[in-house]
Amino acid sequence: MTCKEAYRYFLSIACTLLILGCGTSGNGVSSSSAGSTGTSNKIIVDNPTLDLTDYLRRVPGVSVAGSGPNAFITIRGINTLLGNPSPLFVVNGVRVGRNFSNVYNLVNLHDVSNIEVLKGADAAFYGVEGGGGIIVINSKM
Repeated sequence: MTCKEAYRYFLSIACTLLILGCGTSGNGVSSSSAGSTGTSNKIIVDNPTLDLTDYLRRVPGVSVAGSGPNAFITIRGINTLLGNPSPLFVVNGVRVGRNFSNVYNLVNLHDVSNIEVLKGADAAFYGVEGGGGIIVINSKM
């Protein structure tokens, strides 16, 4: 087996484990939906005078180091194959990347309805990109 074949084999096993949601547990904030293999925490944005990092600090399992656009966000209990522990940010269904500074400057909390954190099987919808977890930000419609 060549190195390239071994790498592909390793990735296929790792992706399978990601899809199965190994090592996840459910915790709720305002409302939560915990499946047998994944965790989803949703918080309602009810005070737009707070900072986006203030809301993320309220979610169990989310670590926020610093504040403002320079904050570093991680989801505890997540190990990623890509080497980047930052979660993928999704705003209104559009993947905007892992750079929190861009998301911070893009999102106006006056327009935000809720913020949802996905990990385990719930994040598998996003494939390998979901390995570090997903933070979904939804606007009021």
